[in-house]
Amino acid sequence: MTTRRAVFFPSLPKCGKNLVYSFYFALGMKRWSWGDAPSQLHRAHFARTPHLQNYAFPEAGGAREGERQVALDRVLAQLRDMPTGTIANHHFLPEPELVRFIAVNAVPAVFICRDPRDVLLSMLSFARVRQLPPHVAALLEPLSDEDALILLLDGGGRLVPFADYFDAYHGWLSAPGVAQLRFEDLIGPRGGGNAQRQERACAVLATLAGFSPKADEVKAATEKVFNVQAGTFFKGQIGAWRDAFTPAVRRAYERHAGWLTARWGFAEGDS
Repeated sequence: MTTRRAVFFPSLPKCGKNLVYSFYFALGMKRWSWGDAPSQLHRAHFARTPHLQNYAFPEAGGAREGERQVALDRVLAQLRDMPTGTIANHHFLPEPELVRFIAVNAVPAVFICRDPRDVLLSMLSFARVRQLPPHVAALLEPLSDEDALILLLDGGGRLVPFADYFDAYHGWLSAPGVAQLRFEDLIGPRGGGNAQRQERACAVLATLAGFSPKADEVKAATEKVFNVQAGTFFKGQIGAWRDAFTPAVRRAYERHAGWLTARWGFAEGDS
């Protein structure tokens, strides 16, 4: 008999959190609530640029080192205490102590990422449609889509530039014991992907949680991954940036963030 487990998954914003939630909820798993400790860690990470806001919070600065340690200790304690059959997500950065804890304690963990060009576009869409995050929506509201994307890319002296924020998560790709999946793996045919990649990705998720990847319940859960009713799910399409990026945005992306594409293992023809 397979033992059920709790699963931890850090992720980048706008990279498919709701795909994972939809899959695990369909298997009967429950969300684990963190409180404010993860947000304190996130703010502390960007405190080196206190004059800038970051995507997640209206103030980059935050916890002092002592407060950061308290927040980290709370997060680690909650990871130890996660009940079987729960899932926990936050946009955790790969803080060394957190990465070590996962490896030493063999915490079932998966990191979700996505083509940075589609992430950039999803940030804009989210701000326009959901007015979230509020400080980002307010900055972008008076701008054209073209100017808004360029502001996200270069920061305009007001935001942490997109590439700096995105690449702050890169350490998860080499974190020992952490599975890596892509939005493009999970989304399936309805989002422009393919069924075989989706099945393989969902098999990874199932195994992490202690389910047999060949079980009928896993197959049923896979069919529920593309869930337009889930949380902050938006359009969920691969490669939408190709139609949305104007020549000016393409140039700005290459100037400010073009190096992300290869560094994160994506290419012009990826889908």
